Amino acid sequence: VNLTFTVWGDVNASANEQKLADEFNKAHPNIQVKFEPIPSEGYGTKLTTSLAAGQAPDVFLIGEGDYFKYVEKGVVEPLDDYLSKDSDFSLDIFQKDLIDNMNINGKQYYLPKDFNPLALWYNKRMFDEAGLEYPSNDWTWDQLIETSKKLTKKEGNKYTEFGFNAGKWEYPIYTYLWDHGTDIANEDGTQAEGFMNGE
Repeated sequence: VNLTFTVWGDVNASANEQKLADEFNKAHPNIQVKFEPIPSEGYGTKLTTSLAAGQAPDVFLIGEGDYFKYVEKGVVEPLDDYLSKDSDFSLDIFQKDLIDNMNINGKQYYLPKDFNPLALWYNKRMFDEAGLEYPSNDWTWDQLIETSKKLTKKEGNKYTEFGFNAGKWEYPIYTYLWDHGTDIANEDGTQAEGFMNGE
């Protein structure tokens, strides 16, 4: 049996995934796994093209934004039968909400490789230099904004240091919206108009 699997990123021969493939191949001489990484830029396009051509790797990584798309296109296979036959493997090793997120229409289509917890962290050096107290567990949004202004440095018309970096990745932005009781869409995701452009 020959299998291929891929991930995104510029990885080399010493990558953990390659080491895992090598270890697996030694332990299972009747199965050969080939690791074929794809550079991050263009990963989605190449994967979609290979799926359409019937030449996709047997195992691949995707982000949660593509979960339903690939199920609807019928290019991924439910894992339930495989999981039920492996008594040494249990979904209990994963965080439940991760598993639930990957269970679509009552079938387990995906397993997590990793996930991105969101956290707010601060730079002690900046606080120390500004003579400000460190954030506390009961910090408010207003305190965050005021402190960020105090930490921001400017020389003439040029900013040299920002007191806060909100980032442009959508998931952290969702947390700001949810904390203020709003969202980008209604509860069942069928309507977006009016949720971000109203008062």
